[in-house]
Amino acid sequence: MLIRSLLLHFLEFSKPSAGPAQVVILGCGFDTLYFQLRDAGEINADVLYVECDFPDVVEAKQSILGGSGLGAQERYSLVGADLRDVDGLMAKLQEAGIRRDAPTFFLAECVLVYMEVGHSNALLRRVSSEFPAAMAVVYEQVNPNDPFGRQMMFNLRARGCPLKGVLESLEAQRQRMTQCGWEDARSEDLLRLFNTCIPRAEIARINRLEMMDEEEEWNLLLQHYSITTARNGSLIPLFRDTL
Repeated sequence: MLIRSLLLHFLEFSKPSAGPAQVVILGCGFDTLYFQLRDAGEINADVLYVECDFPDVVEAKQSILGGSGLGAQERYSLVGADLRDVDGLMAKLQEAGIRRDAPTFFLAECVLVYMEVGHSNALLRRVSSEFPAAMAVVYEQVNPNDPFGRQMMFNLRARGCPLKGVLESLEAQRQRMTQCGWEDARSEDLLRLFNTCIPRAEIARINRLEMMDEEEEWNLLLQHYSITTARNGSLIPLFRDTL
């Protein structure tokens, strides 16, 4: 809900004079956000929406989407690329029609944290340097060094998916973005965002669906996930009052 709101805010306020807005999903997996937005009438036909993941994931997703009813005018595409190969990724994005001078929204949901920090930083640095009017949103785990965080790391490692690039704090998340060239960056954990950004009516609706009787564990979980946003150029004043 929060990420969707950030994306819709970006689409609403991006300067049209800079050209149609662009959305790039890094490590898309089988996410269906584009189709949710399309079916709800919340994304314009001129928005270029590009999803990236490993070629085998893209091939599997394309086979599922074969009968999805994509219209001839829809500017949606899937790109097979390894995010660790930044040169290759940039070339694939250019082939998909991504322009460096257009306002662009980059989203990475639980993706960079599974990469070595050197690889994820190289990607963030390249995006920042080549897209002067860009916004990046990174959703991932954080705070690995307290008791809950150490157990989280152990559980994921035992399942064969270690967090190779997890950062130790919200401040470390923010500093990574600025050190990679982003002009403005902010990071918050999900607990604060849940308590301050989700409407009370929505929380009450969720509670009616399933009563929350493990509030302490819920709060601990939310404290170990973060949303970090970063902006460059003309997008900075448009998001001054948002995360």
